[in-house]
Amino acid sequence: MTALERVSLQLLNALQAEVTDKRRIYKEFLQKCKNSTILPESQCSNFKEGLYWINTPEPLSLNGNLKGKVIVLDFWTYCCINCMHILPDLHALEQKFSIEDGVVVIGVHSGKFPNEKVDENIANAVHRYGMSHAVVNDRDMTMWFELGIQCWPTIVIIGPDGQLLNQYVGEGHRQALLEFVECTLEVYADTLNHNSLPIAIGQSVSPSSLFYPTKVLAQDNELIISDSGHHRVIICTLNGNVKAVVGTGEAGTSDGSFINSSFRAPQGLCRQGQVIYVADSDAHLIRAIDTSKGNVSTIAGAGIQGDDKDGGKKGQLQVLSSPWDVKFYQRKTSLADCDESEELLLIAMAGSHQIWALCLTQLHWWKGKVYDEDTCAAIVGSGAEENRNNSYPMKAGLAQPSGLSIDSVGELCYIADSESSTIRQLSLADGKVKGMAGGALDPKDLFAYGDVDGKGVTAKLQHPLDICHIPNSDHVVICDSYNHKLKLLDTKTREVTTLLVCGLNEPGGLSFHEPSRSLYIADTNNHCIKRVHLPDPLDPLLSLTAEKLSIHVVMAESPQSLFTSDKFRRSVVKTTNELIKIGACDTSVTVQFKLAEDCEMTDEVESAFLAIPMEGSTPAGGPICGTPTTSAAAPHILDLNIDLSLQAEPFSSLSIELLAYFCNAKSRTCKRKCVRIMQPIEREEYVPEEQEPVNEEGMGEEIGEEQVDNLEDGMNDGIEDGNDDGIEDGNDDGIEDGNDDGIEDGNDDGIEDGNDDCIEDGNDDGMNDGMEDEMNDGMDDEENVDG
Repeated sequence: MTALERVSLQLLNALQAEVTDKRRIYKEFLQKCKNSTILPESQCSNFKEGLYWINTPEPLSLNGNLKGKVIVLDFWTYCCINCMHILPDLHALEQKFSIEDGVVVIGVHSGKFPNEKVDENIANAVHRYGMSHAVVNDRDMTMWFELGIQCWPTIVIIGPDGQLLNQYVGEGHRQALLEFVECTLEVYADTLNHNSLPIAIGQSVSPSSLFYPTKVLAQDNELIISDSGHHRVIICTLNGNVKAVVGTGEAGTSDGSFINSSFRAPQGLCRQGQVIYVADSDAHLIRAIDTSKGNVSTIAGAGIQGDDKDGGKKGQLQVLSSPWDVKFYQRKTSLADCDESEELLLIAMAGSHQIWALCLTQLHWWKGKVYDEDTCAAIVGSGAEENRNNSYPMKAGLAQPSGLSIDSVGELCYIADSESSTIRQLSLADGKVKGMAGGALDPKDLFAYGDVDGKGVTAKLQHPLDICHIPNSDHVVICDSYNHKLKLLDTKTREVTTLLVCGLNEPGGLSFHEPSRSLYIADTNNHCIKRVHLPDPLDPLLSLTAEKLSIHVVMAESPQSLFTSDKFRRSVVKTTNELIKIGACDTSVTVQFKLAEDCEMTDEVESAFLAIPMEGSTPAGGPICGTPTTSAAAPHILDLNIDLSLQAEPFSSLSIELLAYFCNAKSRTCKRKCVRIMQPIEREEYVPEEQEPVNEEGMGEEIGEEQVDNLEDGMNDGIEDGNDDGIEDGNDDGIEDGNDDGIEDGNDDGIEDGNDDCIEDGNDDGMNDGMEDEMNDGMDDEENVDG
């Protein structure tokens, strides 16, 4: 037993003997520690020299600038969802006790994956998670082994004299941690060091750019981005022109309009009709963005992290745990003699290592279960963090599922299971979970990772965060995040091949736009969205070029945002345009601004505008951003094409702020002009088309002789055409095609494919699957389901 385990056990025994007054037990224990002689094995050794520190300009030392402080060490690794869950606890501790009070929190990063031992990657994680304390990269896990740490996360408390005082393993210890540290400050009050320390927090990033985007969705000619580091969702064109910004940019859980709502590190996205569903991960919520109404609402989750592994409550009554991805799924009901469809959201619940369902309609599910509308419940996974495949969905084990992709035709859902470094396949017909690639045969082995192309378990991945099925194919693309690669999985052969796409840095999200065959990538640590064209057929040996999209985001708190204004207002131009009338169904309007005739916009710097719909002096919608365009015939006229498709509320004007960069051909000078335009708008009222008048008898106008003749002609034509075309076509095309194509295809494709694919797959894949299932899945029989 290590010294840390021994001292923690002494405190635990004391607490079990007296549970009514914990503070008294804490103080008695701490006083005993303070008065005792400190043995060498009870003292924490110093950090190794030469380690990489983050959020501090100089290394911290237990024997130097930390002496006399109560030190809270957080042993963590940035892939771990449990480590993410205790960050709010540490933040609460830092809010209550400052460095000057005598408390210092230090993150001791002890990476699980090789990718997590790289200094730059850890720094990215620290900034992405908004950590405000010092972090050290203990890449060789020296302090981890010296103290006998056994799992992530573990919190260790060290006294002002360097003595080991206590440890907390896992998550869920916030109140105990706060109370113990407070008692430690009281007992050691006479020995505390109240000096400050050189803590320099994070990095500053312009809100006009993306900051650690994690997920992306390309659908209905729009690109939707989870700009997680900025706590917002961006709606763009497929080329990256911003149409709307959803969220204030500050972390929160507020519902409301686009400009007043807030998210907390949003992740997965899906869309059905006018509604975008968002897995609001750090808020533990599922949100709905209604683009037709311009608002955000919460449809599931209570805004706190839950530990429920079953669920079954409705909407906001059901607590969730770090939903990481969400996908819409529609299926025919299992009820006999009923053609109605059922709709649900599949949720990758990373925090509880499960797949959940949020029922958008009543749902008749596997094993005869019936869920009412708005019910949110676990449907796959026991909640144990494992790589366990099983024919019974609730006996399968997942490990931090982070990405989902649905093959509706095959009734399959593919899962990027990040902590087991595997790709799993879920049958949406019966719930069977099958391993497709990566991992190991031992279901408890979560360290079978690497960067190896191969088949099934011989292939190795490293913390994949997303997956994307290519429609009408047997391929899925894997976001092999910690290998900084994309990989192609053949779902029939289970063969994994690396795609030749360079320059990625921990990509976190994928989305395929079928009409253009474009794969969109959330290149998280490069703070950008990239686009790759996938040829058809897809050749994994072909080098693919990733195009970085130019996405410029403008945030505004009000129409008086001054985002374009000079500091001293020297070049601000204010103008009010004449009224523009638009049609009742128009979804855009073009506003013009004229430069001098000898001027034109420069290509060296991008001009931009922001428009806010107004009703009187009150904003009636969120900011609409864009880039001015010009024509070759009139390069001095700037067209501001303003997209109104997401504008739901009535408005009477547009408050526009324009920032124009332009050059004068004669003087060869370039200038910057800030313009505020008030553009009155009048929209025509919608008037429905009138119906044809009906006479008293309920009939239309009387049919004249000429019309009767025409009608007879129509009948003659119809019959003649029917005999001529219909039957002839039937004999010519229908039967001929039946003999030619139907039977020939049956002999050629059906039987040949049966011998070639079925039997070959049976010998190759079937036996292999059987051996793997024997160790990993267990028997399919109910009596011995886990093996």
